Amino acid sequence: MSSSRKMIKRQRTAAKPGVRFEPSRSYNYRAQRTAEASDKRSSVVLDGDEKESERVKRKLESFSVCKAVEVLAGIGSIEDIYKDSAPSSDVRYVMDHIGFVKYLEERRRLPEDFLGDERAVVSTKMRAVIIDWLIQVQNYLGLLQETLYLSVNIIDRYFCRRANISMASLQLLVIGAVFVSCKMEERFAPKVKKLIRLTEDSYVYEDVIEMEKKILTVMNFNLNFADPIPFINLFLNLIKGDRTVSNLSYYLIDLILHDVRSTRFPPSIQAASAVHLARRILSDASPDWDRTLQFYSGYSECSLKPAAALMAEVLVDLPKSPFQAARTKYASMSRFRGLSKLPALSPTSIKRLIF
Repeated sequence: MSSSRKMIKRQRTAAKPGVRFEPSRSYNYRAQRTAEASDKRSSVVLDGDEKESERVKRKLESFSVCKAVEVLAGIGSIEDIYKDSAPSSDVRYVMDHIGFVKYLEERRRLPEDFLGDERAVVSTKMRAVIIDWLIQVQNYLGLLQETLYLSVNIIDRYFCRRANISMASLQLLVIGAVFVSCKMEERFAPKVKKLIRLTEDSYVYEDVIEMEKKILTVMNFNLNFADPIPFINLFLNLIKGDRTVSNLSYYLIDLILHDVRSTRFPPSIQAASAVHLARRILSDASPDWDRTLQFYSGYSECSLKPAAALMAEVLVDLPKSPFQAARTKYASMSRFRGLSKLPALSPTSIKRLIF
């Protein structure tokens, strides 16, 4: 009898009664030990993150009690608010989603001095230049707002990590951020050659791929950031806002993207301030920031004034500003009905309204 047959026979003899012996698995002990060790490491990681998991759970649960508080406060339920705009099966997740995005914005806020001191390679003015150009790229390629906001987040956090970047590579960083963001948000990412042409062929294909690798390494492959879109959608449903209010809200947020002071305000405050200011500009007959909006946003009207004041300031200074990408984007008649050309957005009208 060959040695292999003897080994199989001994294993069958040692097997417990009632347990089927499978010879094909007899040699794979190393893989089994590796899997067991991996499971142990996973359990250690989970135990280490137990406090963080409990924090997330408490954060989400705090938004799940809204149903009871709605009744006590005499405020319309979230089901009634969304009954005409979303399927009933999706409504129950709205506040859980908002709660999770609020958790993200609190956990991943940028420090105020994320650009460093004045000796840093990227100054506030240089950041404004590349963000303004980014809006031009987004408008030219017809990309989603989600792609724009994710690109800005990637660029700012790349600067925050003090990653090595030279002046000659700033445009490369922008198209690299757009390329990564498109893979996350768009149905189809633009071709690398098309992105390179936007830089007047200043780079080659390999440069873009290498920058993509650097971005993902610096981000530690974590591209989950909060943006204003879920909050704007919530507030628009609360006020039954039309397309003009929606477009104006996004316009006000896009106007301040290039200003580094906008990074002080989390996306939820940016969204609330934009909707608040948009309604005032368009002379909405309903209260500016009523009890329902305060309840679901968590912000009073006074807490929105700093961000709204920044938006109004940028609007007043816009005719003299070198950063015109957002204004050009929203001047489109086909997409935004010439929104940025409205008389209500003139410096004189804004001064009379705000100041």
